[in-house]
Order: sequence, then structure tokens, then C-alpha cells
Amino acid sequence: MTSAENPNDSNEKIQDQSAAGGCGCGSDHSHGTEAEHNRPAGARRPRVEEPLFQSLMLPLGILLIFGAGVLWLLAFDQPQFAWFSLVAGVVFLVLHIAMRPAGMTSFVQQLFHWSSAYRLNNWILIIAVTVIVVIVNIISYRHSVKTDYTQRQLYSLSTQTLSVLAGLKNEVKVTCFYPDVKGPSQDAQILAFFRRKVKDLLDDYQRYSGGKLKFDIVDPFKDPITTKKYQLSENEWGTVFFESNNRKVKVLRDKLFARTNPFMMQGLPPFKGEEAFTGALLELGSGTPLVVYFTEGHGEKQIQSDQPGAYTSIKTLMERERYTIKTLKLYQTEKIPDDCNVLVVAGPSKSFGPKEIEKIKKYLELPNKGAMFLVDITPDPAIKGLLADYGVEWTPNIVIEGADAFALFGSRAAIIALPQQHKITDELVKGRLPIALNEATYLNKLAKPTDTFEISPILESTQTAWAEFDLNSLSTGKVAYSESVDKRGPLSLGYAIEVKQKPTAPKAEEPKTEDEKDKKDEGPKTRLVVIGDSDFPTDLIRLNFPEGANSDLFLNSVAWLSFSSEKTATIRPKDDASPTVSLTNEAKVKVGRLTIIVYPLTILVLGILVWFRRSSL
Repeated sequence: MTSAENPNDSNEKIQDQSAAGGCGCGSDHSHGTEAEHNRPAGARRPRVEEPLFQSLMLPLGILLIFGAGVLWLLAFDQPQFAWFSLVAGVVFLVLHIAMRPAGMTSFVQQLFHWSSAYRLNNWILIIAVTVIVVIVNIISYRHSVKTDYTQRQLYSLSTQTLSVLAGLKNEVKVTCFYPDVKGPSQDAQILAFFRRKVKDLLDDYQRYSGGKLKFDIVDPFKDPITTKKYQLSENEWGTVFFESNNRKVKVLRDKLFARTNPFMMQGLPPFKGEEAFTGALLELGSGTPLVVYFTEGHGEKQIQSDQPGAYTSIKTLMERERYTIKTLKLYQTEKIPDDCNVLVVAGPSKSFGPKEIEKIKKYLELPNKGAMFLVDITPDPAIKGLLADYGVEWTPNIVIEGADAFALFGSRAAIIALPQQHKITDELVKGRLPIALNEATYLNKLAKPTDTFEISPILESTQTAWAEFDLNSLSTGKVAYSESVDKRGPLSLGYAIEVKQKPTAPKAEEPKTEDEKDKKDEGPKTRLVVIGDSDFPTDLIRLNFPEGANSDLFLNSVAWLSFSSEKTATIRPKDDASPTVSLTNEAKVKVGRLTIIVYPLTILVLGILVWFRRSSL
């Protein structure tokens, strides 16, 4: 029997070989340190710690090189940024390799080490996800789809603008003059803001014009020849020109950025570019302007004044839509001028004479004529008798709002009214846009049947409002609803009246345009709009309630009265105004409890539950 080898003898041999520089494996190669020989089998090699700045150089270098590719795709017109990012990334990588103890060899060994491969795999995934995100952003930028969730569609083109752009018949060239100035100064930042707002808006105009509208932004410093061609001075930079079919419309910078509220002078002025640009397109494509006359001499609202109770801003909007605005003193003329398309009687405080009423009656007997009557609490007997012939009557009353949520400006007499379905208000109903009225009066529709005209309500109060017939209670401050005297809402506050007349001319050929069809339908017509408030188009109401559609109601009414179908039932460009929210006292309490008590308490309870759950694991 052969005796077994003593284990102690084997250990002594290994120690002798180690002392002699060998490993006992019979091969001649270099060996690691003593710490590596003493490391247990299967244990990982200890990681050599690098300084923080050195370890950050590798990912920063990779990110900068990748960023160079992204900048090359997005800013191909300015390649210097891409080159700067690429050079910086290469520099970081070179520094990272140079600072390693063994240089490139150590870098390659670490690169192919399993831990480095794991990190590299993570970086590949990060870069792949980033590339996908960049590609998606590029595609979305070039083929953008926007969704506007605001109630008034503040960040979308208005229906009027979309209608005008879709109806362009000739190509329109738009030339803007804005210096491309960059810098930290306030003037440079404001100018860059103006330039960006104009460009973004014209991008939308070009997108929805079906290729009919093209624009170019000219830098007066880089292109003085074009600037001289349009005869622009340095003070006129920011001017925009619209040109089509040998016609040119000039839009000054003051029209694009104009303050509409003299009491709010802080910050940049609101951008009113859509309003100005759409007005310029209407002016380019319009033919003979429609004429609107406002009566004077009876205490009516003024159409041009510095007072807040005037129609100054409405007049400006009408002129932008190519209406010619004139005033008329009926007692000084034999008749209403023949060029009058729409007659407006806005809140008279003095009575009309019999001869003046007779002139209005003769005007309303003419085909395709329109008149708007804005009446107040105490009716003028002459106007009241005239409107009674068209099915509308009213006695002295004032509409009071019973709910805090629908009362405005801290007054029960300042109310929110709701548009009703009609050609004038269809778009307002779709947009659920309110109308602000001040000291409105309830209008009653006469019950007598007739087949000569059609009466349609276009404006109503809320259900919580009522018509207060005891006007003496207003002076005492004791206003309360009386079942026996007052009338509960909803109340009719405005009517559209269409008078059907017998055709006086022989049958003509079939109409071709929408306007001609509108006029031909059942023969010539006369149209009236009666609204129980003359304050709603004033500057004061419009400025204090910018989210309302007061301007749209007035301008849509004028368009319908003038038989201009292209302007009827539309929503015009919005002001850059911050919308407000009106809350009742009960709603304020509920919101306060939710934000101060319920939400923080819920988060606290969830945090405690998570802590207990983690501590029990």
C-alpha cells in the first residue's frame, strides 16, 4: 500500500516556490501584488478610486459629443455651436485618458472590464432614449399639432382669422422689419421678444393659408436695400407690410403692441398682432367699405372720447374690419343718407322728435337695411313706440343678479348674460362665452302673432336673476325679489328681428355668393337688433371684463345687420389678458379647506404609511 502524501509537505513546497518568484504552476509569467495572491478565489478585484472631476470627464465628454450631433440637426444654420460642443467633448475625453495612471492601456482595459461594459451598456441605453426623444421632437416641430385647452382659445387663431385665411383668393406677401439683435440689455431682450411673437404668429398664418400667404423677416442692418425700398426710418422698425394684387397695407409696431388698459402700465404691452394682421387682410381683400352711422344729439354714447364710458375701442375694431364710421344728427338732415348700411342708436337719454322717428321708419322700410337699438332702464317713449311695431316692448326695470358667481364688479346690477342660438351668436354659444352687462333692462316680446317679421332672442340672463320693477328700492339699498311684482329669470335681454318684405323687382338669376343668397332669401329684408343695455360695448366694461365676448356680440350684430355673411357669427382675436375666476363665498371656503387641510393631511398620512411599510421589511 502506498502511503498518502503529507499535506504539510505540499504547503511547504508552495511556500518555497512563492519565495523563489514562482507560483507553482510551472509557467514563467509575472505575478500581481501580495494582496492579489491573498485575495480569496472568486473575489472581485478592488476598484481604484478616481478623483471626482476625473470620473465626471468621461460622461461629460460623451454628452458633449452627442450634443454636438443634436445641435447640428437643430441649428444647422449656426454650426459654430455644434463645433464648439464637439471640440469640448473631445477635450474632456482626452483629459480623462491622460489623467489615468496607465494612460490609454488602462482606459481600454477598463472599457472592456465587465463593470465598464455594464456602465457602457447603460450609457448606450441613455443615448438611445435621448436620440429617440430628439427625433420625436424634430418630427413634432416640423409637423406640429397644437391643442388649446383654454376656454377662450387664447393660444389659437380665432374663427374670424381662420375664415379670412381660408378665403384668400390672391397670394399675400408679408414683409416684417425687425433687427436680429442679441444681447443682455433690456432693449435687446424686448426687441427679441417682439420679433419672436410676430414670427410665431405669422407661422400660424402661413400654415392655415393653404400656401396663399408667405412672409419674410428683414433685418434692416443686414438688408438696407430692402429697407430703403419700403422707405422706413429707424423709428419705424417693427413695421409689417401686407401686399397683394398691387395693394399694400402698413401695420405699425404700435398697433401690434398696444396697451388697452390705461390703469395697467407695468410690464410689456399686450400683443395684439392677430387683431392687426387679420384687419390688414380684410382691408386687402375688401371692396366698398360698409357705412355705419351713430345718431347724436340725444345724449347717446360717444364713439370717440377719452372717457371710459365711450365706444372708442369698438370704433377702432370696426375700422379695422373696414367699416366706415360716421355720426348723424337726424334733426339736421332731411333723411338718413342713402349710403347708410347700419344705423346705431346707442342709449339715448333724451327723447327723439316725431320727425326723427318718421325718418327712421322710412329708413327701415328700405330693403337690406339694418338698425341697432341699445336701450336702457327708462325708455324713450318715441323709441318705445317705434320698437313696439316690431314686437318688442319694455317698462322701466333693472335686472338684478341673485347669485354671487354671476354678479360682477361688486354690484348686483352688473351681471353675466348668456348668448342664445342665432347667426349672430352661434360661435359665442359654442365657445360658452359670457357677456357682461351693466344695469340691463328686461325686454318683453309682444304676444301678437304676425307673419311679417321674425323675432329671435339672442341674449338671456341666468335663472338666478330677476327683473326689478320697483326702481325706488335701488336708492334705499333694499332690493329684494317680490313674487307679485318682479319677474324671475331667465330673462330676455336682446332680440334679433328680421322683417320680411315683398320683392319689388322681377325675379333675378340665381345668386352665386353667400351674401347674395342671404339677401335673396325670401326677398328683400330689414333687420333690427335690440339689446337692453348700452354699456356693454363701452371701454370701461370691456377693459374690466376682458374674458367676455362683448366686442364679438356688438360686431357680429353689425355684420348681420349689414348683410355681411363673411363677418357674422365669428370670434375675433383675443387680447393677451389673464383670465379671472369668480368664486362664491361657499366655493372659497371649500377651496381653502382642500388646499390647507385635506391635501397636506393626505400627503402626511401616505408618508407615514410608506414609512411603516418600509420599516417592517
